[in-house]
Amino acid sequence: MAKPLSLNKLEKIWYKKLKDFGFDDIELNGYLKDWSNRDVVHDLYSHIPMLGGNSNRLIKITSKRDYYIFAEHYIVEGEFCSKDHKTIWTMHANGVGIVDITKTLNKGRKGKRTTYKRKVHETIQAIRKQMFFFYNIGV
Repeated sequence: MAKPLSLNKLEKIWYKKLKDFGFDDIELNGYLKDWSNRDVVHDLYSHIPMLGGNSNRLIKITSKRDYYIFAEHYIVEGEFCSKDHKTIWTMHANGVGIVDITKTLNKGRKGKRTTYKRKVHETIQAIRKQMFFFYNIGV
């Protein structure tokens, strides 16, 4: 009768097999490698009723996919109070997480104004509220 392998040894064997088959683990040492708030793929926009602020009908967003489709349209149709706000929203609409948005905004700003994660989060929340009003979206 074969001796049972330790859990660590089994884990290493299976992780190697998965890697050999092309599996890319999203965790490293129990933590996510990359933070993202987008898990959708863009395809046809046909199921969305009327993009635009003219409708009196209340639109319900039923999935993350719908939300990000509206977010992308708002990049073009919405109004932003600054270039940074548009950059933040564009990156958010493309699934970039707050930490990465903050790093991008602060790149090359040494000794100048610094953008903090909290400010990026607050900006996204404010623009989201504007977008919901613009498209008459109910949550």
